[in-house]
Amino acid sequence: MKNPKRILIVLNTTERGGAETQALYLAKGLVERGFQVHVLSFGSKKESYWENFKIAGVKLYLTGFNSKLVLPPFHSLKAFLIYLQYNFKLINIVRSINPEVILPFTYFPNIIFARCWRFTGAKALYWNQRDASLMFQGRPWEIKALKSCTAIISNSYEGKLFLKNYSNNSVKIIHNGVILPPKKASQSPVQKIRIIMVANLHDLKDHLTLLKAWKIVIRDNKNGEIELLLAGRDGNMALEVKQFISDNNLNDTVVCLGEVYDVSTLLSACHIGVFSSVKEGLPNGILECMAVNLPIVATKMNGSREVLGDDYPFLADPYDEITFARMILELINDVNLREKIGLQNFERIKKHFGVDKMVDEYVSMLKD
Repeated sequence: MKNPKRILIVLNTTERGGAETQALYLAKGLVERGFQVHVLSFGSKKESYWENFKIAGVKLYLTGFNSKLVLPPFHSLKAFLIYLQYNFKLINIVRSINPEVILPFTYFPNIIFARCWRFTGAKALYWNQRDASLMFQGRPWEIKALKSCTAIISNSYEGKLFLKNYSNNSVKIIHNGVILPPKKASQSPVQKIRIIMVANLHDLKDHLTLLKAWKIVIRDNKNGEIELLLAGRDGNMALEVKQFISDNNLNDTVVCLGEVYDVSTLLSACHIGVFSSVKEGLPNGILECMAVNLPIVATKMNGSREVLGDDYPFLADPYDEITFARMILELINDVNLREKIGLQNFERIKKHFGVDKMVDEYVSMLKD
């Protein structure tokens, strides 16, 4: 199949998240390059982020039902009959769109479409790995679904390593893309040094280790006012994170912002990025900080090393709050070091993680 034009991107939700952000960047880029782009999401609720696809000139569709209704395993005859009903509905929706290529984003769309895509009329389906194997358990039906895809993509080396355990097919890495500001952001006047983590409050993000480190930072800081901002939706650790903040009297220096839509503007008003996650594919929370010249303290994992470089000097072992705190304090205390590391991060992202580079790699793959 040469030069396909009708592309269907499939999402699990219309909410904003890392995968949905990348899907929007890709959709915009494909439209600008002459592709007919359609986006289908499971569910029936149009969250605010959904409108961004419409503005980009993309045709939008909702399934009207939750993806879990067509996700195996089915533990009862009733569940299997429901699956047949909604799977038939899904196939009909896709057949009405008539795509040549289907590009799912995240685990649920990957699995669901790997099982049914040959009935949709599409000529190709790409398995699109967007994380470091958070849900894929290697069950026989998952492996069969993976192997049924035309080709496999991963946005990270971590994801590629994981998938190679289950398939001998080649895995193409296409890194996430980041939109860079029109000009490099300058540091805001330092009245209060702001440290920020952009990540939803989920367990693998390990905000608790960051907060334990922050207690040490508060105790040892002698360089004026500081503040820790946590930007991200409430997840399965939200109550525990907020309780920890309250129990340890951190309310005066830690602010939970919730979901933030203009992340770039927020980051431009900050001075240091932090990222305490223990497992990631390619972390958007780090990429977005790099795009506005922020130095970053992060945990030492494949995802952060892939983004920041193997020799990056501010990587701490997971769950090591003492080292994490020491590195934050080092950057708080040295403005010249902050500017130097921030500029290095900006130059690295400009070279390796631009949106145009990401879209061009998808286009090259689609034409292959």
